[in-house]
This record gives sequence, C-alpha cells and structure tokens, in this order.
Amino acid sequence: MSNSNFYLLVLTLTTLMSSSQGFPSRVQFSSLYSTYKTLLPPKLSSLDPRFFCRALFKALGLSEDDFRFGLTRVFFRPGKFKEFDQIMRSDATSLAEMVSTVAKWIIQSKWKKVQYATLSGVKRKEPN
Repeated sequence: MSNSNFYLLVLTLTTLMSSSQGFPSRVQFSSLYSTYKTLLPPKLSSLDPRFFCRALFKALGLSEDDFRFGLTRVFFRPGKFKEFDQIMRSDATSLAEMVSTVAKWIIQSKWKKVQYATLSGVKRKEPN
C-alpha cells in the first residue's frame, strides 16, 4: 500500500469514526486559519493551522466534549458548529478581540512549555 493510499484510508476511517461518534459537522484547519490570518499580528501569522485552531478553541472556552481533532479537520457535535459559525461571523471588533485572546493563550502555552522544559532539565541534572 502506497503512502497516499494509506493516508486516504486513515482520513476516511477518521471521518467515519467521528461521524458515528456524534461529530457530523467538520471543517478544515486551514479554512478556519485563513479566516483569521489577516487579523493576526505578524509574529503569529505563520502558525500551524492545527495549533491555531487549538488555541482558538481554548481561548473561546469551548468544551472539548463539543469537538474533536482529526488529521486535517476539526469535527463538531450537532449544533456546535452553528454556534461556532456565529462567533466566526461576528463583527470586526469582536474578531480582533478574539484574536488578541488567542495570541495571549499562545504566549501562555509557549511559556508553560519553556517552564516545563527548564524544570525537566534541572531534574535530570540533579543526582539521585
């Protein structure tokens, strides 16, 4: 089986499993990212679309029970995509505030990773 066929099989199985588990609505990460990319400050405009979506959902306070991440898409429970779409279609001021919240979450997330990496390094150097 070639890599492209394997990838297609995994993508199909992910879609089928998500639909059968109650996540019928889906949208690509790149589509969500392109919606907000123009509002991002230059430092954040080169983010991975999947990471951006994760940050966006965390910043909005969405429950992880309402969505699931696939390989290239995010899957929503019934009715939750409509709620999210209404947020996406809000006015420019609200979108700018939302992007600001996302930027803060990303900075906090990266800071936590740096702290964890530093603590892990310190613990490795400590003699047992």
